[in-house]
Amino acid sequence: MRALLGEVNFSRDFGPDEKLGPFSVNGVAPISEPQVQDYGAEAQHLAGALMDDPMHVLPCDPATGGEQACGAAFVQEFLGRAFRRPPPEEQLQAYVTAFEAERVRSGFPSGVALVVEAALQSPSFLYHQEVRREGEARDKVAWMDGYSVAEKLSYALTAGPADGILMAEARADRLQTQTQILEQAMRLMATAGATEQMVAFYEELLEMEKLSQVAVDGELGFTEAIRTGFEDELHAYVAHVLGPEGEGTLSALLLGDHAFVNGSTAPIYGIEGVTGDEMQQVAAPEDRMGILTLPGVLTANRGPVRRGKTVREHLLCQPIAPPPPGVSTTPPEPPEGQSLSPRQQWELHTTDATCASCHSLMDPLGFPLDTYDPLGRYRTHYGDDDAFEVDTAGEISGTVDVDGPVVGAKELIETLASSKDVAQCAVRQWMVFTYNQEVNIRDHSCVVDRLYGTFADRNFDLRSLIVDLVTQESFRQVPAESCLGGVP
Repeated sequence: MRALLGEVNFSRDFGPDEKLGPFSVNGVAPISEPQVQDYGAEAQHLAGALMDDPMHVLPCDPATGGEQACGAAFVQEFLGRAFRRPPPEEQLQAYVTAFEAERVRSGFPSGVALVVEAALQSPSFLYHQEVRREGEARDKVAWMDGYSVAEKLSYALTAGPADGILMAEARADRLQTQTQILEQAMRLMATAGATEQMVAFYEELLEMEKLSQVAVDGELGFTEAIRTGFEDELHAYVAHVLGPEGEGTLSALLLGDHAFVNGSTAPIYGIEGVTGDEMQQVAAPEDRMGILTLPGVLTANRGPVRRGKTVREHLLCQPIAPPPPGVSTTPPEPPEGQSLSPRQQWELHTTDATCASCHSLMDPLGFPLDTYDPLGRYRTHYGDDDAFEVDTAGEISGTVDVDGPVVGAKELIETLASSKDVAQCAVRQWMVFTYNQEVNIRDHSCVVDRLYGTFADRNFDLRSLIVDLVTQESFRQVPAESCLGGVP
């Protein structure tokens, strides 16, 4: 929307998209009647905001070129951007006719607003289109046309519409071959939009949205400034590793020896002398290693159970079933008269068969990370009175190559970084995020294996993995109609 209209002020919240694993997707659930009404009201609101000054959406000046001619030029240019392809002639003329009638009746700005309001409610704007190349049979798997490839490639890599260069390639029909698409993918990967998309991936993978649920807590020391600092640090860390000048590898992400701090977050690391709101790169303290020990990630995933669950589900791709209805998710109370450490309390879960089956998969991965408190500060003991020492012994299980005991966060992370399972899971997670669809390992095992092989050959370079994903033949193919229930 902002690429189309510039900075806009939305009048309503449409709520979160549905989830596929940790990722937000918008291609699964049907649109409800109330949502349709909300879209209509929002389109009217955004179009109405143009009434006072429509010039920034116009390709011409109606005062010099004439209102009718400028209006026709505006409709053609705006629909091309809104629909991400040139509109069919019949559709174009219908919009031009509507614009002209409204212009004569109520003035030029009103004509512009009418076109914008209608376009923002069009399926051509609201939905991504996967259109077959001209002449491709509808009952067979077909190649997408250039505009569909441009749209899909741009949204996959930058979360936004195709830029002028990509649209020019689509118009010239130069998005047909793997070499042509590779050239454009490599170009886009060097843009700020691609870096933002990679940051968004890790924000979702590590469930950073949970930071918004953490209440300001004077006793703990959590403030709004720290919340913002945590968000900025993750952004800076991922951009540093995966941006155009970064190392770009999975190991660099997991094993990094640097941190980004500002005046609010530096004390959490025990670092002195940092002031201001801007992020500054510093050497990470000895008790830190990589993205999993960023304080914001640890705060969003508080406690050994949640931290272990994130590792199990999102780094190893091994889903955990939700707890049965009515089961408490808080640590069990210690038996009367006994004083137990927080870890010993959590371990009481394993004495209950209902809880043990899942907690045995989560807790041993989370205990090594319990050396960080709920605000992500390093600790060796629990509580202000240091009554109990933190026991960071844990265990990795369910992998093909690194099962066994680990002690402490750094040993856990180093071991995970060397695991084939973690690298294969990275491939699967990026497939889900890039393709915006579920990856069934049984149906996609050959693709995952092939991508993993190339990923390994390239030293687990994540940027190369992303480019490989969008240059797969399947990325630019349209299923046969019979597979889509008759949907073209």
